[in-house]
Amino acid sequence: LGKQLWNSPNNISLLDLKDLDSPFNSNGNYFCLFGYNPYFLIDNFNAEMRKSKTRGNIEANVEIFSNLKFTYRLGGDVENSKTEQRRNVIRYDEGSPHWNYNVNMSGGNGTAYPGYYDVEKRTEYEINHDAFFTYKASLLGGRLGLSAIAGINVMETSLNYSASSVSDLVVADYYSLSNSTAEPSSSFYQQKIRRAGLLANADIDYMQRLYFTFTCRNDWSSTLPAASRSYAYPGATLSWVFADKGSGDHCGPLTFGKLRASYGWTGKDAEAFYVYDTYAKTEVYNYEYPSVGSLQFPIGGVSSWSLSNRMGNQGLKPELTSELVLGTELIFL
Repeated sequence: LGKQLWNSPNNISLLDLKDLDSPFNSNGNYFCLFGYNPYFLIDNFNAEMRKSKTRGNIEANVEIFSNLKFTYRLGGDVENSKTEQRRNVIRYDEGSPHWNYNVNMSGGNGTAYPGYYDVEKRTEYEINHDAFFTYKASLLGGRLGLSAIAGINVMETSLNYSASSVSDLVVADYYSLSNSTAEPSSSFYQQKIRRAGLLANADIDYMQRLYFTFTCRNDWSSTLPAASRSYAYPGATLSWVFADKGSGDHCGPLTFGKLRASYGWTGKDAEAFYVYDTYAKTEVYNYEYPSVGSLQFPIGGVSSWSLSNRMGNQGLKPELTSELVLGTELIFL
């Protein structure tokens, strides 16, 4: 559509081309020999997506003791989508200037574009399980506070994608994979990833002045080799409130002051299918002239698969990054 608009001269009004019932506005009589009426493309070249998304979660809490609680949480996110691309057949009216050029000069059959139909379906979901204990205590006569969490997390993600398309539509304006003399071209992709983790976190404060936080997590990922599937990443934070007027401190113009230092690790696994070599259906595509030099298997009943240009790595390891943060928080009022 953009190409047709770009090639339109400024002395021809686009509004005058809107009446497709007029013989002067048909594609066979269109003023440009290598273009189509843009209003025909708007009406006959389109795409439609239908998507549904469902989210939900449930949570259960059990108070074992006054300071000890158990929580289980299950959450899910499911998405389904269907996308259709429809491009109608473009046939010139017999005897029109474009028909004469196509048939008599180019050896065609009066068809400028054979039509195309593509349908894609995609299903994704993510499921999360969390189960953990929460403990809170006040020690040393209330001078020492402790809050701790320990539990597990299990997550699964899945993707299923399929696509089929046909060209050379037999019946114009009828979009079906069976409406073609050629076999549909199809593709399919599926992946499933599972991650499980043990986690622990402890917060300690002394007289609401000195704070210490320690956190650690160990994950297992299905996208990594078996020998490197487990990886841990801990972290710690220490902070000191040295000035707080709200607690009766005499600190001049400073209302609140805190020093903070933290050091921690972050772990990350890989995407799916990075460990082993993969194969894909062979396609030879001529981007300059797709209708001339492109080949798509199977050909003559013979199929073909090609090794991916991304090599698998059976020595793949998780990505671990560390970070050191030093800071202060000062409030002047």
